[in-house]
Amino acid sequence: MFRFPTEGSVVTDATLRRFVGAFLLWCVASALVLSQFGRVTTALVYATGYVGFLLAAEYSAPMGEPPRWHRHLRWVTILGFVGFLVFVYGWVQQVVPPGTLPTL
Repeated sequence: MFRFPTEGSVVTDATLRRFVGAFLLWCVASALVLSQFGRVTTALVYATGYVGFLLAAEYSAPMGEPPRWHRHLRWVTILGFVGFLVFVYGWVQQVVPPGTLPTL
């Protein structure tokens, strides 16, 4: 379960703020760029958000022992990757002729 940092853990609080700030900045910027090009789809918003999540996680990774909240990002990363694979499979099914690939 996620717990907010205690009073004495200033570094943990700073890395959490840096992660959330970087992720939100990426999501807003990618949404603006996608809307400017008229390419706002569920798959593209998800893909750009997932890339932003990965970049924010790497950007906020502290040196040495990672804080507890940062270690939980592994599960979110794995679930995000599975979701990304589902979108890629859908794209491949649109490109490849019907009957070539097995259906889910």
